[in-house]
Amino acid sequence: VVAATGGGTPQTNLDLMRGLEAGFEPFILAAAEGRMELSRVSGGRQELVGRIALAERVDPVSHDSAEYRRTVAKILRDWSIALVHVRHLAWHGLSLVAVAKQLGLPVVVSFHDYYCLCPSLKLLDEQS
Repeated sequence: VVAATGGGTPQTNLDLMRGLEAGFEPFILAAAEGRMELSRVSGGRQELVGRIALAERVDPVSHDSAEYRRTVAKILRDWSIALVHVRHLAWHGLSLVAVAKQLGLPVVVSFHDYYCLCPSLKLLDEQS
């Protein structure tokens, strides 16, 4: 799970998926304002397999929406996802972890940056 398709997080995540490809069928779930994209990594390449437009955007205060919860549950079930690895939750609902756990899926969290602590561009020190 990554926030968007550009920048450092998706690139490092794609490198990780390429490394796991021999033993797993990796997927990348990216989100941006009002949409989600699911891609499969195959042959070292990222292939878009689905794009979902959300009518109800994830609320920026609660980081959640009922439509997001339903959509992510459907993706996890329909694609038989066996493990969820969270790299960045921006644009995603915080309920993603709870949805995965309700479906009995293990969740690994290895955040790429400090977004959950400080949603500004940089965590400068203990004060800002």
